Parts: sequence; C-alpha cells; structure tokens
Amino acid sequence: MSFSNDVKNELARLEQRDPNSDKAELVALLRMSGAIVLRGMNVGIHFSTENAALARKVLQLLKSNYQVQTEVVITRSRRLKKNNRYQVQVMPSPMVSKAMTELQLLSVEGDLKNPLLNSHAAKKTYLRGAFLGGGSVSRPNSDYHLEMVTTNETFPQPII
Repeated sequence: MSFSNDVKNELARLEQRDPNSDKAELVALLRMSGAIVLRGMNVGIHFSTENAALARKVLQLLKSNYQVQTEVVITRSRRLKKNNRYQVQVMPSPMVSKAMTELQLLSVEGDLKNPLLNSHAAKKTYLRGAFLGGGSVSRPNSDYHLEMVTTNETFPQPII
C-alpha cells in the first residue's frame, strides 16, 4: 500500500458530529470523484474509488443525510495492480435532485457561494473531502509533496 492510501484510509475513518461538515465533505468528494447520472427526468450519482474505507464513507454520508437508494458494486481491475474498484451508485430519483440542489452540485456558481461552507469546520472537512477524492501525498521522510488534481478551476475558490 502507498503512503497516500494509508493517509486516506485514516482520514476516511474519521467521524463527524456536525451535519453541515458532513455535507461539506460530501460536496468535495462528489465534485472530485463523482459523476452525474441522468435517467429520464431524474438525476443519480456515481462515485468510484479503489479505497474501501472511502467507499464506506461516501455511502455513510449519503445514507445519513439523504433518503436515497444506493447500490455498491465491487469489480476487480484487469490492469496492472488488479485492485478492487468500489462503485457507489445512487439510483436516479427526485430525492437525489433535492439532495444535489441542497449540496449545490447542479449550481452554475458551484461552491463559490455554497452556504454549507461558511464555518471554519466545514472548510476543513471540505479540504479533507477534496484530498480523499483526488489527492495524493508523499511519505514525510522524503521531500514533502501534497497534490490535488481537479479539472474545475473554480473548485478551490471557497477555501482561499
């Protein structure tokens, strides 16, 4: 296992007690590694990761905050490392559209004016979610290197 994977396992196991911080973390996770699924007029979510603890975290955040129907699919990669891939799928329904509206995942402005990110604690969990969804970090005994990759240039704006 890589050092990044060890760090992600530890962070994914941290538990929150604040619903707004939970939602802030979920926003970042879904923005970094989630995809929108359209079926007719309904919207769903697809989240994919190689980290089992992270898949459990996303599933727990979705189930504890929203009344959505989920399904977890585990597949084995046929390439190089042959790791398991965990896919959390939220079945398209009107409830998912309400959740995505509350999380502002369908908003043109994105996270720039998201009221879920007003507190310091929410910003910290947002950063944690961003790292879990698309970050890597090098082992501290060598040169330090933290990296988060996103295709959306406005994504980091709420925390700057």
